[in-house]
Amino acid sequence: MSTPIPIPPFPAQIQAISTTRFSEILLILGDVQGVTIQSDQDCLKARALLVRANQTLKAVESERAQAAAPFNAITKQIYEAVRLVTDPLQTAVSLLKTQLAEYINSVEAQRTAAAAEAARLSVVQSADGRLTPAIISIPDERGPAPIATRTVTTVEITDLALIPRKYLIPNLAMIEADVRAGIDVPGCRLVNKTTVVAR
Repeated sequence: MSTPIPIPPFPAQIQAISTTRFSEILLILGDVQGVTIQSDQDCLKARALLVRANQTLKAVESERAQAAAPFNAITKQIYEAVRLVTDPLQTAVSLLKTQLAEYINSVEAQRTAAAAEAARLSVVQSADGRLTPAIISIPDERGPAPIATRTVTTVEITDLALIPRKYLIPNLAMIEADVRAGIDVPGCRLVNKTTVVAR
């Protein structure tokens, strides 16, 4: 053997193997250390030593399993005791995740529907036939916004008849609709105008 085999210390802190078994291991390690296979006889001795080593390994594994059995039982008891608590908790976590996902999907669906409705009603037709932006109120699931007030100055019409003519803007669309319908609107008439169009 060109590579030396380290001699292990006896595991006295844990009685995993017997002292007899440990002594046997040391003997096998010593015999393997001196093996040099140069003849058939050496080959037979090496094979016998291999059988001893494998048998000892199996015996050590058996002793290890026996020594670990009480600890394995305790470990299993601890695991089962903890599962009595963690299994219901895992169920609660799954339930919360499911309910949160359902609520979020519901809110998103409502927002999508509200946005589609807002797009559909974003313009409405006024009495004079023009398309006018509509004021749409989209519910906000985040709750009412804080209320704030401020004072602004604006004009209030108290008597429409007293307003000077220069401040009155004619509603051309309504006038045209009435004239086309045969209604006589003083100071107004239909005229034909030539305009340039692209083809």
